[in-house]
Amino acid sequence: MYNWARGSASISLSIRSRCCRRRDEPPTLLKSTTTNPTTLNENEWPSGWSLLKAAGIAAIDIFAQSMNYTGVSLAGPTIFAIIYSSVTIWTAVYSRVLLNRHLTIYQWVGVGTVFGGLLLTCFHSFQLGRQVFLGSCLIFVGSSIHALGYVISEYIMTRGKLEYRITVRANCAIQGLVAC
Repeated sequence: MYNWARGSASISLSIRSRCCRRRDEPPTLLKSTTTNPTTLNENEWPSGWSLLKAAGIAAIDIFAQSMNYTGVSLAGPTIFAIIYSSVTIWTAVYSRVLLNRHLTIYQWVGVGTVFGGLLLTCFHSFQLGRQVFLGSCLIFVGSSIHALGYVISEYIMTRGKLEYRITVRANCAIQGLVAC
């Protein structure tokens, strides 16, 4: 038996032994849950609005990745790798703005340093030609939108009224179905 407990919520998983089940019943994995009223139930289907939000995030991410792939074809893989690493920086900034997450002063100095280096890379690409500069700009914006998708996904899973939130499993499933 596996147990997981945190606060007043607990989940227990167990496999029925052979002697406890009927002969015509296949072996199953039973899940018994005891949750508090502030948690989502994994067994309930999310509301239509929650599904629409998850599908919208996937559509936004498809657009962002299209920008990134177009940018890499114009700017090249080296510049792409440098600029695409800004996803982490954008995620920190969007987390501060949308999720009210706090960063230490050292973390903000790191964000500023990396962001400054990325801007230099982007503007230096202008010397390599207009197409490379355009590709760099597409990657820069595409990386930002991609990071925004991460933060909005967390937002719809953790913020707002409980009935409008979506579970991690449902969010991944909907975004995966939309994206494929």
